[in-house]
Amino acid sequence: MKVVPNQLFHLQILNAAEKYNNQIALVDGKTRESLTFGQFRKRAFQFATVLSAHMFPSSGNNIRDTVLVVMPNTISYPFVFCGSALLGNPICGINPSATKEELQNAAMKCGAQYIVCTAELLEDLLEAFDGTKMPIFVFGKHILNPHRSQPTQEIIDLNSEMEIAPFDEELVETLSARSRALVTIDDVLLAPLSSGTLGEPKCVQLTHKNFNAATIALKEQI
Repeated sequence: MKVVPNQLFHLQILNAAEKYNNQIALVDGKTRESLTFGQFRKRAFQFATVLSAHMFPSSGNNIRDTVLVVMPNTISYPFVFCGSALLGNPICGINPSATKEELQNAAMKCGAQYIVCTAELLEDLLEAFDGTKMPIFVFGKHILNPHRSQPTQEIIDLNSEMEIAPFDEELVETLSARSRALVTIDDVLLAPLSSGTLGEPKCVQLTHKNFNAATIALKEQI
């Protein structure tokens, strides 16, 4: 019987990425933009740095605040996943075509405290979460509707902030050590909503241990 690794899932990915540094890791099917493993690793740590800088002060040691990710399946998704995990924050992904009510329902059920989206979805999210204080992290250039009242949420330009975010091996070790100290394999890594086939969609909490076991099972079949 295979032994399930007693290691955090995201650190396994990020450590392996260093090994394959210059090889292509991700290719966007629409834009053909690509990232090497090294670039993916760098962006994961930079995203973690930016997210950490904008966390609520009261969340200082609360490492389990969920990040609601509302964007298409782009090459940004994997480093948002790993970057959030570095801080101990699970993500809940939702279809970018979701309605206002579906967005609100997802945020409520997964306990979202932060939102990540692409620029074209920003207006929909501002409308869905009008009056809340959830920071919204945005990929791409965005221009707010001039007829809209001043948003209550902080809006963070991810492209600009990640461009100037630091990255070196000291940062890698600091964030990795923080993960190992504060996160366990029994902590939630991903918090998707179920399909709702048998009723209302439910928040499914998948842990590092779940992903480790699934990876072992997959490796046995290939």
